Amino acid sequence: MENLENLYNKFHLSSNIQKKTISDNNFTYYTILKRIRNILETTHVSKILDYGCGAGTLAFYLASKGYQVNGVDISSRAINLAKESANRMRLKNIKFTVVKSIDKEKASYDLVICTEVIEHVKNDSILLRKLFEVLKKGGYLYLSTPSYTAPLYKLGLLSKFDASVGHLRRYNVDKLATKLRNLGFEIENVSIEEGIIRNSLFTLNPLKKITRFIKGPMVNIVMFIDEVLIKLFGGSNIHIIAKKP
Repeated sequence: MENLENLYNKFHLSSNIQKKTISDNNFTYYTILKRIRNILETTHVSKILDYGCGAGTLAFYLASKGYQVNGVDISSRAINLAKESANRMRLKNIKFTVVKSIDKEKASYDLVICTEVIEHVKNDSILLRKLFEVLKKGGYLYLSTPSYTAPLYKLGLLSKFDASVGHLRRYNVDKLATKLRNLGFEIENVSIEEGIIRNSLFTLNPLKKITRFIKGPMVNIVMFIDEVLIKLFGGSNIHIIAKKP
């Protein structure tokens, strides 16, 4: 298998330097932002780890709200792009480093965000244990990952996509929740998100370019339809909020 850093450096060849942060109503990050805001509004958070930050989009948003953010990623290209973007946006309360930089950190963060990452990691238990260790007592983990009950996956339409982005597995809600509990986490919330419309837009090549045109009032319209379809056909992604007691 190709070296992971090389794989994700290639993935980020299409990533660019960012000049501004995303809005609260951003279509791509809509569900993630909604869930994270719920955490931020109900608990004290000052320091955040964005594990698998990519080119930094979510980290920039959180830093712009006044939080101290550390973004880490395996891709050196993504980290370099994120650093340059942060400089251009003059964000001082943010830093970007390679993944190994957190190996010696213990009980450092109020919130750890790990979205669409564990499905790429060979040993997910080791990763989740590391994330548990870097959280402060009472801190939260926000985790999202693809489900193997996704409608498009069950139809056999996502095999090429999974292979192209380096997915090693998909998850079952109960098994993932049990894995987290066994590591010491308390599960606070589990939801199944991303209906067949959103999942199609992010995974099927002919449709991916459409997402850039979904803005303003269109976001709420598409999200409403997508949430109805989740109730009818099921969702594609597992989202879990877990607490370190």
